[in-house]
Amino acid sequence: MVKKDITTLDILDAFQKVQTCPLCYLWTKSEERLMPHLLTNEVNMDPDFRAKVVNARGFCNRHMHLLYNTAYTPGSQDGLGYALYMLDVVKTLAENVQSVRSSIINVNTSGSRILGRREFAKLLKQAIMRLENNVKGTEECPACEYLKQLDALRRGTLIRMLDEDVEFREIFSKSRGFCIPHFMSLVKTASDTKIKHQEIVLNLIFEVESKNIERLQTLLKKFIERFDWRREQKSYGEEVEANTIVKSVLKGVEGLRI
Repeated sequence: MVKKDITTLDILDAFQKVQTCPLCYLWTKSEERLMPHLLTNEVNMDPDFRAKVVNARGFCNRHMHLLYNTAYTPGSQDGLGYALYMLDVVKTLAENVQSVRSSIINVNTSGSRILGRREFAKLLKQAIMRLENNVKGTEECPACEYLKQLDALRRGTLIRMLDEDVEFREIFSKSRGFCIPHFMSLVKTASDTKIKHQEIVLNLIFEVESKNIERLQTLLKKFIERFDWRREQKSYGEEVEANTIVKSVLKGVEGLRI
């Protein structure tokens, strides 16, 4: 029996609440909690975290938009926390753009007279590459990094639960499996982790996911059959949501990065 802690309890709760990928469900819940947390003073005023934001040149596209929307929800500071993050980022970008601009001007003014065309083009290309690297940043989106670390912790815990808890195996066997990204990451985690019942765990993961994929095929076929004009009566079962279900299974929740 695996020791109960916040991670194991979250996993058990997800298996009880959803008929979709439980790890995607937990990813979404964590992301929803993270956005307002990033705007609190304890995080926003942390110089180390703000440095990570600058090094990442802000957040990824998804989390820039989510954080912006959160910054203007009722009860927030009307965008103050967001602006504090962005001021640091924009200041750094301004310095980098000006630096590269100056180097391009220097190459342009002296290059045509002193340098050959090939050398001039090479220096110009190097300056633009430097600008591209500066804009891209040197670190991953801090929100993505946090969510990926949390997801990895859950995957490792889930594998231990399958290895040590017979009761959880029974719960797991009745589930509808995972999205394909989480399925693959669980297979890799189970393969790389030293566990007592590795063969049993891997076999169970594949068994449950195989049933999940078979279910997708059935749902898609039934959905397509609904458009056959020769059918007198159209069914309105789970197959109505076939496209939504297959999207979530094949690619995982929107914004998933593992």
